[in-house]
Amino acid sequence: EWQALARAQNAEWRLQRLELAQAEQAVTLAKGGYWPRLTLSGGYQDNHNTQEYNGLAQRYRSKGASLNLQLNVPLYSGGQTASRVREATARALQQQELLNATERRIELAVRQAYRQTADYHYRILAQQRLLESSNSKLESVRLGRRVGVRSNLDELQAVQARAEAEQKLAEARYGQVLAYLQLLASAGVLDEEARWRWLRERLY
Repeated sequence: EWQALARAQNAEWRLQRLELAQAEQAVTLAKGGYWPRLTLSGGYQDNHNTQEYNGLAQRYRSKGASLNLQLNVPLYSGGQTASRVREATARALQQQELLNATERRIELAVRQAYRQTADYHYRILAQQRLLESSNSKLESVRLGRRVGVRSNLDELQAVQARAEAEQKLAEARYGQVLAYLQLLASAGVLDEEARWRWLRERLY
């Protein structure tokens, strides 16, 4: 699904496909130098003039139309057309290679971002369980300190362990957000409101 989104929405990928299409059209245009050319042109005139003779106004009107049809058949261009065709073909091949490279790079970026997002999801679950365990241990240590079987140092160590678990959980959530943003950017859907709504739910 994400790869399909990237193929349809990624701006760089779409631009590269358009450049390839333009290069292929240039090849067709260059090959047109071998073809006969038929040119049709037309014109129409309608002129109005007024002249005065002895106080009398004389009005004149002239109108006419013309139609030209010209056929050009190329016989020999000294290799110019062949050179243009070779140049356009080479550029089209270059654009095809650039498109292939862009496709592989974006597909890899989407795959990596998706895997990182999923990986951070499981890290978050693990860190949440670790934080729950740290909270339970801290409560146990505090209870033991009240009854005299635990020291202040034990409690400080338990508090530190819980703080570290909270920090790692925050880091995992932050990493998931970054990976998800990279996934949205690679897929070309960074501006979709539904994606940001999911992200806000994860953040807040």
